[in-house]
Amino acid sequence: MRRTYPVGHLEIWENVLTLLEECAGKLGRFPTYQDLQRLGHSVLAVAIVSHHGGMQAVRKKMGESPNRVPHEHWLAWENVEAALRRLAADLGRVPTHKDMRARHLGRLSTAIHRIHGGTEAVHLRMGYASHERPKGYWSPRSNVLAELRSLEARLGRTPSPSDLRASGLGGLAVAIRRHGGWAAVSAELGYGPVTDDAIAAHADALAKIVPALGTDPTVLWSRVKRSWTTRDLDAAVADFATDGSLERFDKLLRDS
Repeated sequence: MRRTYPVGHLEIWENVLTLLEECAGKLGRFPTYQDLQRLGHSVLAVAIVSHHGGMQAVRKKMGESPNRVPHEHWLAWENVEAALRRLAADLGRVPTHKDMRARHLGRLSTAIHRIHGGTEAVHLRMGYASHERPKGYWSPRSNVLAELRSLEARLGRTPSPSDLRASGLGGLAVAIRRHGGWAAVSAELGYGPVTDDAIAAHADALAKIVPALGTDPTVLWSRVKRSWTTRDLDAAVADFATDGSLERFDKLLRDS
């Protein structure tokens, strides 16, 4: 059941402190944003972002250690390799992206795709056996999209049809035609500009994000539409949903 509070109640630090200690007592550990939402304290989670500097600032204020690594941590290859080898030793096999997410390593998974060339490139660099694509591999649309994202990460830009041929991905080029053509697949990957429909799709999350940013919504929408693709918007909203991060939105407002 969702808890409600009087206006201004959660702007007072002592009230937030009391509620967090109550949640920590129930859980036996310091709560995350997800814990607060599950316990009916979603309004408290938003107040922590809006009025108290975010969960990491609150953790520090209460003497708790940070529960996530800095954003730049996964830019360094040695950090990625070390984390994957630890996880592989623990699992007794090569870890999958599902394994990473299950261990709260979603940012590692994202870094592999966006910064370090994708799964195949990382596996080869670590000496793991490359996975050959079996018969029927291109039939699921999800495999087509995953390979395009991996290629984009390696290139550092949106791939073109000629990039597929140059990368030895002729089978992927054929599969794209079977899945509706380049325009349809590109749109699904979020390469297109942000539209009003894309903004509306995130209405619930943006209703929490805009007050936390403290900016004019008209200015925000204008900069989002001018500078972002739909995937950029999806990623920024996902960051907020995961740990309350507004970093992408703040950067957009600073740089635009």
